[in-house]
Formats: sequence, C-alpha cells, structure tokens
Amino acid sequence: MGNAGRNGGEYYTPRPLIRAIVKVLKPQIGERVYDGAVGSAGFLCESYDYMSAKPGLTTKEVKTLQERTFYGKEKKSLATSSRS
Repeated sequence: MGNAGRNGGEYYTPRPLIRAIVKVLKPQIGERVYDGAVGSAGFLCESYDYMSAKPGLTTKEVKTLQERTFYGKEKKSLATSSRS
C-alpha cells in the first residue's frame, strides 16, 4: 500500500468509473466541482466533458465553465526529477 515512510500509495480511478460517478451526480453549470485529490484531474476533466455537452451553451455558460467551475487540490506537489 505504499513505500516505507509514506502514508500510502497513489491510486488512479479508472475513467469508466469516473464517468459513471459523474453521470450519477449530474453536475450542472453554475455549480462548483472540487476534487480534493486531483491527481491527473480525471474527475475535473470528465465533469467538464459532461457539462460542456449541454446543447446550446450560451457565452455566459461557457465563461462560467472556464472561470468559476473547476477547483482541485493535490496533497503533494508535482513530481520533480532528482539529480545526483
């Protein structure tokens, strides 16, 4: 479940499962989507795809999707290369 001295391993939720969760939750434009373990942003991306598929999006709705909808936080910073 992880390397020695760490809290646990890294897990990636399969995209088909993410899509199923998004379909059940049915996020709507104007709501905020937050992923507290963003990782590769799978939930944010699938939520965007779901919400942007709405027919006849207005300019205001597109702006809302782009600027005030998706938020995430990752526990650790991005991977960096180590030099010897």
